[in-house]
Amino acid sequence: MDVLVPLTIARLRDVLAAGGCLVRVSLEGERAEDTFVLEHRGAGWLVFYMERGVKRNFRKHRSEDAACRDLLDRLSR
Repeated sequence: MDVLVPLTIARLRDVLAAGGCLVRVSLEGERAEDTFVLEHRGAGWLVFYMERGVKRNFRKHRSEDAACRDLLDRLSR
C-alpha cells in the first residue's frame, strides 16, 4: 500500500477484502457486538472496538486517512 496516497474507506475495504480479514469490521458505523468500528461523526472520525455494548480503545481522528490507518493497524496486530 502506498503510504503517500490517503487511505479512504473505499480503499480500506479493498485492502481488507484482498487480505481476507477474519474479524468483524464495520466501516459504516454499525455497532454490532465484538466488532471493530470506524464511524464518521461530525467533523471527526471515530475508531473503537464494540464489546458488550461498550466502546473500547476509543480514538478520535481529524481525517479519514488517520482513522483508516488506525483501524488497519489494530487489525494487523
